[in-house]
Amino acid sequence: MIDASSAGGTAAPSEPLLTDARLGKKPADRLQRHYLQATLKREENKFDEIIAVDQAHAVMLTEQGIIPRATGTALLVQLSKLRREDVGIDVMRGSMLLQIEGHLASKIGNEAAGALSTGRSRIDQGATFRRLYERQAIIAVLTELIDLEAAVIAQAANHIDTIMPGYTHLQPSQPWVFGHYLLGVAERLDIDLVRLERAYAAVNLCPLGTVGGSGSTWPLDRHRVASLLGFDGIVENARLGRDIQYTGDIAAAASMLMATLNDLATDLQLWSMQEFGFVELDAGYCGTSSIFPQKKNPVALEGVRSAAAGAVQWVGNVLAVSRGVGSGDLALRGAAFLDTALQSTAQMCDLMTGVMETLIVHKDRMAERAGEGGTTASNLADTLVRELGLSYRAAHHAVGRFVRVCLERNLPLTGVRASEFHEMAGLADQPRLSDEQLAVALDPAGFVRRCRTPGGVAPEEVARLHAAAVERLGESRARLEARIAALNSAERTRAEAIAAILNAPEAATR
Repeated sequence: MIDASSAGGTAAPSEPLLTDARLGKKPADRLQRHYLQATLKREENKFDEIIAVDQAHAVMLTEQGIIPRATGTALLVQLSKLRREDVGIDVMRGSMLLQIEGHLASKIGNEAAGALSTGRSRIDQGATFRRLYERQAIIAVLTELIDLEAAVIAQAANHIDTIMPGYTHLQPSQPWVFGHYLLGVAERLDIDLVRLERAYAAVNLCPLGTVGGSGSTWPLDRHRVASLLGFDGIVENARLGRDIQYTGDIAAAASMLMATLNDLATDLQLWSMQEFGFVELDAGYCGTSSIFPQKKNPVALEGVRSAAAGAVQWVGNVLAVSRGVGSGDLALRGAAFLDTALQSTAQMCDLMTGVMETLIVHKDRMAERAGEGGTTASNLADTLVRELGLSYRAAHHAVGRFVRVCLERNLPLTGVRASEFHEMAGLADQPRLSDEQLAVALDPAGFVRRCRTPGGVAPEEVARLHAAAVERLGESRARLEARIAALNSAERTRAEAIAAILNAPEAATR
């Protein structure tokens, strides 16, 4: 681990430092404290990924005959033994590449340790281990996202025909169905998942061997390294090995997912107000007040919304970091915020999963409010078009006038007879609806049953949407499991390649 006391430098006097040859001076104490230590800490968090890259590179160098088998064997033996706490990190040495090289030098000598940097630079080494780390972070988000989608779909199954009022501009609009609403959330989550999968594909290309942007004069087998590390392929153009434009895909996918979580949390928090009373969070996901004994605050939803607020800056941060340098070096460390962004996204998915699994739904309250506020007014207008032959605009005007007069007279829409409706709507000279036709037009349940167009709220359509959501979820889970299996397979392949070198006759007789 990095210790503040190491800022002054503790490298052995005989150990050459990267700064010795060209600069002739160690890093200034302030540079160490305010820049290098923070950079090292971020890299140290990716220690396992760095070791994996070192192992794959050492295997390839040995298999290609670029370094002697004895050197490759010595490197792989020490790398296999190496643990984070063994490195003895010293800021004066520089990056984790050099920290590990310094440790290896203390075990097998400077010449053998230095051979590990043959055919690579800190640029492509750093770009590679960052991609490995980001790849795992995306898988963590995908795992939590699929669990959340499953919880939403399961909750929707309980509310295929739970009628509720719908809203636009936070004003009553038409009758909704709560299960239909939740399946809409599930579909958005699936779209977010596909975005994350595309980001994963952009990340999962190997830049090792691009070196400084021109490739290498050494006969590197870049595809072998990519296979040992579980990448789908290589970054083809060596100029793009240090490119971080792909992090924009990650930022955009994570930010859009957080927007979905924010919308769900906002709706649930609004509907949990006493004024609505549609849903209620389990007490385990709530807090209370230090002064108001009656309070049951939905703090889990507030936590999601707070985390989502910062997500709006993620794409802008990537653009700010990556677009200002032209074809020069990109400030790769500037995208370090993605580590915490992906962690936060995974955590908020998990938190929302708990909310959805335990959500209390007040179906009776939803049904009670479903017909209030004129939610079936548009259906009444459609009825006038169908039964009386009015244009929709004329029908809209007539129903709007009817609603206004009912409000002025403090009358419920459903308590008016057909004759009164025609007078209030200014349709006294038109053919009349019957009382039954008027009642059917204003009935929320009837409206819901008749909305059978694809994607509508009719029970059979909601059931179809639910079945489709379950199928998509199964496909998504299968794709995630295949990705994880591919990475596990690559890890086994790397272990076998290391074992083959260590157990070779030449290595055994050394």
